[in-house]
Amino acid sequence: MPCRIFYRLLERLEPLEAVYTGVVETVMGHPRHRETAAQLRASADPLETCEALAWLLELVEGRRVCIIGPRAGGQEGGSGCEVLAGPEAAVLWAASRGVRLHYTTGDGDLDPLLASSIQAYTRVYILHLHGDNWWVTTPWRIAGFMRAYSSQVRPAAPNPVLAPLGYTDGDRAAVLAMALEAESIVFQGFWGQPLARHKSWEGSRGVKALKLKLARRVVEEAARYMGYKIRMRSLSGEPLWLEKA
Repeated sequence: MPCRIFYRLLERLEPLEAVYTGVVETVMGHPRHRETAAQLRASADPLETCEALAWLLELVEGRRVCIIGPRAGGQEGGSGCEVLAGPEAAVLWAASRGVRLHYTTGDGDLDPLLASSIQAYTRVYILHLHGDNWWVTTPWRIAGFMRAYSSQVRPAAPNPVLAPLGYTDGDRAAVLAMALEAESIVFQGFWGQPLARHKSWEGSRGVKALKLKLARRVVEEAARYMGYKIRMRSLSGEPLWLEKA
């Protein structure tokens, strides 16, 4: 069975179930049974999950976490950060700077080159399970590469899956930092008009903008439930700096 840290995180994440069922799923209409089926296909290893989460907890607890977005760059990117995290797009930033992200959140459905970059420039990969991506889990089972699984719905026994963690890659990174009790969380180059260089949206820019709005709602609700204050917002209202109350 998963270690105590796993259940500690599940307990912290549990109040967010209402956010996903009442907000995200209502808007986007993801079938819950498909999310559960994806969890069951993942074959997550309890020991590997425990080792990855124990490493993350020791690293993140009481420290400043920066969520690196696709717009991060220049000298300001990553400055003042004790822990570097972010969505898959952040790996491009990490590669350009020659640094490794401490953890990356993503769906795993990537081209081989970007997948290799994630393995090279991140220490722990949090692979999110959807009803349409269960088939991508096997290629990520690589010796010496730490990973854990997450989902939008409650864990389906017997697999150890972090749930409900979040909706988009970016808000998952932030919610995990809160669950791991970071001292503060700073978004760098994340919000704004949709931007991604690692995937093609195939004309779905409006859908991406909607997802970012939902991500903002998830971050705000998670902060409220987990005891974080929003100390700074962007001009358009998105949270930029969260601090443990």
